Amino acid sequence: MTGWAIVAGLTGLAGLTTHPAAADAASAETTTVETIVVSGASAVRAQSTAPVPLAASGTGVEPFRLIGATWSGGGGTQMRTHSSQGWSEWTTIEIDNDDAPDPNGPEGRATRPSSKPTWVGVADGYELHFPDSAAQAEVFLVRDNGEQRVQAAAGPNQPAVQPRSAWGAREPKTALTNAPKVQMGFVHHTVNANDYAAADVPAMLRSIQAYHMDSNGWDDIGYNFLVDRFGTAWEGRAGSLDAPVVGAHTEGFNTGSVGVAILGDFRTTAPSQASVAAASRVLGWKLGTSGVDPNGTATMTSGGNDTFAQGNVVVFPAIAGHRDGKSTTCPGQLLYDQLPAIRNAAVLTAAALTAPIGSLDVASIAPGGARVAGWALDPDVADPISVHIYVDGSYAASMTADMSRPDIGDTYAGYGSNHGFDTSVGVGAGSHTVCAYGINVGPGNNRLLGCRGVEITDLPTSSLDLVTMAPGGIRVAGWTLDPNAAQAITVHIYVDGTFTGSITADNDRPDVAAFLPGFGPSHGFDTVVGVGPGYHQVCTYAINIGPGTNTLIGCRAVPTSDNAIGSLDLVTGAPGGVRVAGWTLDPNTAQPVAVHIYVDGTFATSFTAEASRPDVAGILPSYGPAHGFDTEVGAGPGSHQICVYAINVGPGTNALIGCRKN
Repeated sequence: MTGWAIVAGLTGLAGLTTHPAAADAASAETTTVETIVVSGASAVRAQSTAPVPLAASGTGVEPFRLIGATWSGGGGTQMRTHSSQGWSEWTTIEIDNDDAPDPNGPEGRATRPSSKPTWVGVADGYELHFPDSAAQAEVFLVRDNGEQRVQAAAGPNQPAVQPRSAWGAREPKTALTNAPKVQMGFVHHTVNANDYAAADVPAMLRSIQAYHMDSNGWDDIGYNFLVDRFGTAWEGRAGSLDAPVVGAHTEGFNTGSVGVAILGDFRTTAPSQASVAAASRVLGWKLGTSGVDPNGTATMTSGGNDTFAQGNVVVFPAIAGHRDGKSTTCPGQLLYDQLPAIRNAAVLTAAALTAPIGSLDVASIAPGGARVAGWALDPDVADPISVHIYVDGSYAASMTADMSRPDIGDTYAGYGSNHGFDTSVGVGAGSHTVCAYGINVGPGNNRLLGCRGVEITDLPTSSLDLVTMAPGGIRVAGWTLDPNAAQAITVHIYVDGTFTGSITADNDRPDVAAFLPGFGPSHGFDTVVGVGPGYHQVCTYAINIGPGTNTLIGCRAVPTSDNAIGSLDLVTGAPGGVRVAGWTLDPNTAQPVAVHIYVDGTFATSFTAEASRPDVAGILPSYGPAHGFDTEVGAGPGSHQICVYAINVGPGTNALIGCRKN
């Protein structure tokens, strides 16, 4: 009978804690690898010639997220894990020599062959049965308690890639090596379950990194980039966003290649279209920035593996599957079948890399036509480039985008700030579509920066904002401008159908300048028209310059009076008398007026109504707020009739504001 040498949770080297980058020390992630040494078989073997398989098991252990193992002698190990859902099915894991550093470098010489890491979500138990030939073994449990970070800004034409800080990566063990350039890309899968949640991904990446570094003995996570099933791309090995970093993903061909792994197992399950699209964008970007055609080929010299001996020269597709470079099933048949589509999509990304970028920010009415403003730059050069403007599909103008745009300089470091444009294009009245194109320098194509619709009119544009009673008549205010000129124009005012005067609309109106920046702020008007008491209709007209006709700005009706007006708001008992409050003013003056109070028909007191009443100023802005009153009038016990009179100034008579009993 065959015996089992079982070790349950014997710890060889436990609690290897990762060390975050110095910049992240304040919010360090905690990802640990527990190494369980499986031993104890030698004594049994000494007493028997029969093979004694090794096994390891543990239940109720501290929850872990990822598991793997290493053993001597080859063969497959049976493994299952326990979670809140019970025991998983048995699965076979094998020593993985597929993803590895190049064998002759320092990282390759330090490698400890292990199984591929298996993501288990959250598990609290494990059981492994090693092959009969295994003489020694170790189990690796990876635990993670980290949190996702914030995404960094992308550079010009870079696809959206979450940086290492977004998943809480730890620093590499040592400085990593850069290749002279990226010559090709290898596509991988990570052979884990495909049903993970988006929230699991940062922990998956940290766990894979910990396994690669602490179980396999590598300097960092092996892949340059990883992509999840939701279409998010993540920076893997440190520096891969900015440099041709040598990875540990395709043994023998890591130098000069970029490794992109999609999280999942695609031997019998197809990858999501979102993940394929994201991988295409990353590969197109990395190859395109090196001038490599994603549909071309790459000639590589093997550093040595089980398929291509060291020194062999191999011609690969520029985007290849892992199995093209080594004896492996990676990246799974159903992902491998997607490689032609990945190459074609990557070509589009690569072609866009050298095209200009920018934005058409403004297309609005301006003196004589349309104002066009925005920014443009070509990633190939720091110098300003040309922008061509088309109106309704026809070429209209060109300019150099060399105006200062500090926001662009801040966003695209190294290119400077002088990449803005702001000009006027002559167009006639009507609805127009304005488009701007960035003119390419060197490789690449011109790029459409954007199109916007704009309505151009020859008629003055304006607003009648205010018609209200004011000292001496009626206050009339608003703004107007003629689209054919930036200069101030004339406004004619009619009262009850009769011309009463004209003014130049040249008052400062910053709000108009913000709305129509091509015309400046000097287009406001604010005047008082003298009228007698009564109900009047006031109309204003903008006097046109050049093409077009005069335009009615607007008409409003407003009452006026020579008599004082106001309101008795409050009459109530107070200690020793009656409290009286309200407001009053004389339409002929903005100055406060006198108020007389009578108690039971007898004069009691007088004062000036000058207390602040912002509500009155809001309704009658020409008079200001100083027209309120709030006072106490002496009176005996009981109910009294209180009457308030406003004392008129100039034409008109005193006015009864109101009478009330307390």
